[in-house]
Amino acid sequence: QAQIVANRLLCKGSPYDFAVIIGVELISMFTVFLLSQAGLVSNKPVRPFDVEGNGTNPGESASCAIFVSEVRFQKDKKHLNMPCFIKFKGGAVMTDPCKGGSFDTKGQALQRAIQKVMTRENARSLSFINAHGVGLTVIDNTTSIAIEEAGLRRVPVNCFEGSFGHSSGSTSLMNSILGAKSLEEGIILPTLGYRNHGVDGRIQIVTTVKTSNKNSFLNVSTGFGGVNAAILYTKEKNHHAH
Repeated sequence: QAQIVANRLLCKGSPYDFAVIIGVELISMFTVFLLSQAGLVSNKPVRPFDVEGNGTNPGESASCAIFVSEVRFQKDKKHLNMPCFIKFKGGAVMTDPCKGGSFDTKGQALQRAIQKVMTRENARSLSFINAHGVGLTVIDNTTSIAIEEAGLRRVPVNCFEGSFGHSSGSTSLMNSILGAKSLEEGIILPTLGYRNHGVDGRIQIVTTVKTSNKNSFLNVSTGFGGVNAAILYTKEKNHHAH
């Protein structure tokens, strides 16, 4: 997760003030072939966490985020005319054994990543959880179980896969940017394509735009290749804004 790396680059004592993250994914025959070989491509619109889910839709996107060090932020924030700031509060990556395309179907690695990050936040402060939902039961099921077992089954969950498709090289960053903007606006965006619950985890999928006055959100991904990640962002009001 580049966002975790960026945060480490800007840690206390670092010579850097800024870190720029760029994620881009273009659809090519190579990309479609790889996703198809892995059994991930559906010929219908993706249905995240839905009983009729049978795969994802390859997507294109380009995302860019600028991270600033805490020292530089404290110097500059009184000059920034922004209603609030979104802060990276914590991140964790956990791996699980992945052989022959199989992975941890019980979601234990993702659960550990979520629990590690949530030591920095109370679950009651979470506005929502943004999750990868690729429309395949085996993967979406893993994510749902991990969220429930981590004690977060009452937190609203959304997924942007139905809106943009799956753009591998940019999805996580794009999700974080959209999540940050949602947090700033005090809303929770819906999950397009979800109708009937099709996973074992008892999680609360958001299907309509909702309002929220809570100050944090969690971005989680059950990654291919056995890599699982959880990132926590929080909102801070800008008392210097005009």
